[in-house]
Amino acid sequence: MAIKVNMSDQEAKSGEGGFGLPSGLYDCIITEVEPADSQSENNPGKPLLKFTADVQSGEHADSQIKWTACCWDGALYTIVGMLKALDEYENATQGDGLDIPDAPEFYIGRRLMVRRGLNKKTKAKNPEDDPASWIEVRGFSPYKEGEANTTGGQRKAAAAGGILP
Repeated sequence: MAIKVNMSDQEAKSGEGGFGLPSGLYDCIITEVEPADSQSENNPGKPLLKFTADVQSGEHADSQIKWTACCWDGALYTIVGMLKALDEYENATQGDGLDIPDAPEFYIGRRLMVRRGLNKKTKAKNPEDDPASWIEVRGFSPYKEGEANTTGGQRKAAAAGGILP
């Protein structure tokens, strides 16, 4: 037996964690950062940062996107991409190696563009899963007004001349 309740659109969006958002580019502000340790079998105890950001505009405004940035050698792609998008990469590489800021205050309130896209490896590994589960955070870029919240289909149609200015 199940419990049936009516749910508002806002409540439905609150639990998405970005999983229901389509491929596209999203204007986001980072709202939460949680330092944690990896629980994976291959990298137990290694440091990582868990991020939550709120989408700022478009049809998915007020939705959240979540991602994890590994902070160890060989797995720095996410954090390096974020630091570059936040124009902090040069500061983080002043000394030897990469000094990754781990204080939540460094990130909270910062705005950046978050790109969601298809992870082909996940799709190949789990072809029977819901296709929405194959879409994940794939990259970051500096915030640019007016560039936000275009889905992959919208960008392809615009490139083909399919959307009027």
